[in-house]
Amino acid sequence: MNAFIEDILTRIQDLLELAPPENGFPALLTSDDQLFMFETAGVLIVNGESPVERKQALMRSLLLPLMDAFRLLLAKLLQETEEERQAALADCLSHAVGFASRTSKAFSNKQTVKQCGCTEVYRDCMQSFLPALSCPVQRGVLRSSVRSFLHRMIICLEEEVLPFIPAASEHMLKDCEAKDLQEFIPLISQITAKFKVRSGAFARLNEATSGRGVTNELPVPSPWQRQVSPFLQQVFMPLVLAIFEVLARPAEENDQAAALEKQMLRRSYFTFIQTVTGSGMNEVMANQGESVCRASSDVVNAARKLNAGRKLNAARKMNAARKLNAGRKLNAARKLNAALKLNAARKLRERAENIERVVFTIIQGAVDFPDPIAQKTCFIILSKLVELWGGKDGMVGFPDFIYKHIVPACFLAPLKPTFDLSDAQTVLTLSECALTLKMIHLKRGPELIQFLQQEYLPSLQVSPEISQELCQVIQQPDVKVLKNYIKAFFQRAKL
Repeated sequence: MNAFIEDILTRIQDLLELAPPENGFPALLTSDDQLFMFETAGVLIVNGESPVERKQALMRSLLLPLMDAFRLLLAKLLQETEEERQAALADCLSHAVGFASRTSKAFSNKQTVKQCGCTEVYRDCMQSFLPALSCPVQRGVLRSSVRSFLHRMIICLEEEVLPFIPAASEHMLKDCEAKDLQEFIPLISQITAKFKVRSGAFARLNEATSGRGVTNELPVPSPWQRQVSPFLQQVFMPLVLAIFEVLARPAEENDQAAALEKQMLRRSYFTFIQTVTGSGMNEVMANQGESVCRASSDVVNAARKLNAGRKLNAARKMNAARKLNAGRKLNAARKLNAALKLNAARKLRERAENIERVVFTIIQGAVDFPDPIAQKTCFIILSKLVELWGGKDGMVGFPDFIYKHIVPACFLAPLKPTFDLSDAQTVLTLSECALTLKMIHLKRGPELIQFLQQEYLPSLQVSPEISQELCQVIQQPDVKVLKNYIKAFFQRAKL
């Protein structure tokens, strides 16, 4: 059977060749037909009875010509000046990546890339394809094809793909448009979701959140999650800042296409934040400030130890010249220590401002943009952040943020004239708003009730009777009652 499979692969070799645009000969097959041929070749190799070493050799012989041709064509593209030729070369490069990607469909849970010994082959493919991301011409076609290949590799190679993602992200975030970011965000979200924290085997759901349960046991980080978390912390702010930069670009008032692009990008951004917070990787956001704080503490402690050592050395040696020298060293160490503290404080403040900016965009998305799909996502995020950081052992200062911004958002958003309670999607958003209030009550208890009755609801001119009624409903365990009451509450408020 193995000899038969290898005979087939030999016979179809001519159909597996990449046809460069300049050879002048018509292709034997269309690119779509070749996709099926490469998938067929992959299936024959993977499902054959050959030993692992032979499968690896066959897969390499299948993919190596694609890698070699890709390097040559990319070099030609970089030198080409004619736009039509550039487009033809980029199209051929895209086909090469697509053919390699298609072979990976032959693998399954029973026959994985690792079990077939093909991990190194696909790693070599990534090494060959990633330089295309920095190509200054035909960026859209090249980035799209390489990005699709990375999606496949995340599925097939799992943690083996992680070392390649930071460099790929850096290139894909350069000179990007709204569409580029919309297509890039799902890649990062796929990584986040695939390597998310696994909950404990006996995790219990809190019925009060109606399906979006709160686990009462700590999540258990997998080895893959421990690998991906540092990567996400590295790429998080560059991605977010790139999104902010694109959203801040001015556009003509009547440009509906640009407005729609920004709306879709905003939705993708909120979905990304939801994926991060919902995958047990909230430290990706929290550590934007804390990591600098830890680093600055380590630097300051090291400087203090150096300073103390120099003091001890100076005290032991009573020679005047050495005392003078020690004094100079001490003074220099103090200046260094002060500079390090100042630099660390600046970095810490910058990181804190970044994460504050992120959280404020979620508040803004929940209240200010008349997009119920985005608003619903924002309230899901806010509810999750309250669950993660709103308790007694949560992030320092977050309870104040809850009362200054999250609680008001739960009332200001439904009171907006654009918040249409007759629209089904908007009603779903209102349900998430109610769940956010419920989560705040679960985490803060009577403190929320006191805040609502004594401070916030009176500021909205809500009567004491209605205020007390609302607070009683919030304290009830049945979330459905709260959802129904909240809808009636805002319907009356809008009359």
